[in-house]
Amino acid sequence: MGIFGTHGRELVDEFGPGNVAFIKQGFGHYVEQIGEEPTQILIVFNSGLCQEISISSWLAANPPSMLADNFKLSSEQVARLPKARAGILR
Repeated sequence: MGIFGTHGRELVDEFGPGNVAFIKQGFGHYVEQIGEEPTQILIVFNSGLCQEISISSWLAANPPSMLADNFKLSSEQVARLPKARAGILR
């Protein structure tokens, strides 16, 4: 799982059976299956309101300087990122 926040803060860690992770509100995150066995994930929210935010929408909603700092991108690379939800791209 990877977690990232402002000012270049990031954490990537591996989790196994019985492990628990907590992601603070406002932090971007992703989960990647790296093993061969099926994975089951239980996600609990501290609010009854849950909404999915696509990565393209999340990128478009953040200041370019924050994206450049966190992802170590040039201003030219940040300018090429999606400005709205892109859906599944090929």
